[in-house]
Amino acid sequence: METFAGYIDLKDNSEWQEIYSSQLYDTFFGIFGIFSCDKVSENDHYILSKMKLKIINYKGVCDLGITDAEIFKTRDSSKFVLKIEVQALKSSTTFNLECNNLKIPQNQAEILVDRRVKKMHSDGSALLNGLFDNEFYYREGIADDNGNLPFPKRTPIPLVWSDDLPKEILDEFISPSYGVGGSKCPRRRIKVL
Repeated sequence: METFAGYIDLKDNSEWQEIYSSQLYDTFFGIFGIFSCDKVSENDHYILSKMKLKIINYKGVCDLGITDAEIFKTRDSSKFVLKIEVQALKSSTTFNLECNNLKIPQNQAEILVDRRVKKMHSDGSALLNGLFDNEFYYREGIADDNGNLPFPKRTPIPLVWSDDLPKEILDEFISPSYGVGGSKCPRRRIKVL
């Protein structure tokens, strides 16, 4: 299987670097980051203190916002997971993430971006104010005798799994804490320069 990866330069805090792009709710969006870190030259590690994330909604009918993010080291000291949670109809286009001086090896680290999506409506409903949550629910057909449409929940399936996917991601997929919508293209690998 072919591997596709992006690259980030943690030394460059002068411009936004693209870390993830996808489509949810028929909206194409990108997430970018600016990193604040110091290089520890004797060990060839970066010390990541914080990052600022920004989402740009390029095209589509529904804006997405960033509602939460966290970064952590996996059992493998050169692999990290950056979880980013997005939600439709949110105006939060930036998110400041404290990284607690995380040590990241230079030129050998890999960050797995793990995008999660929250349900569109805060009450968890499928349909509210004429907006249908098509990432978490499926609808097709006609109403029953009472005018109700059945909205079965979508069941996510891992479309592409890698043998070296961190156990933390596999555990979260089996017992999700964020929700299970938006199962298409939820991850991206980034190599650290």
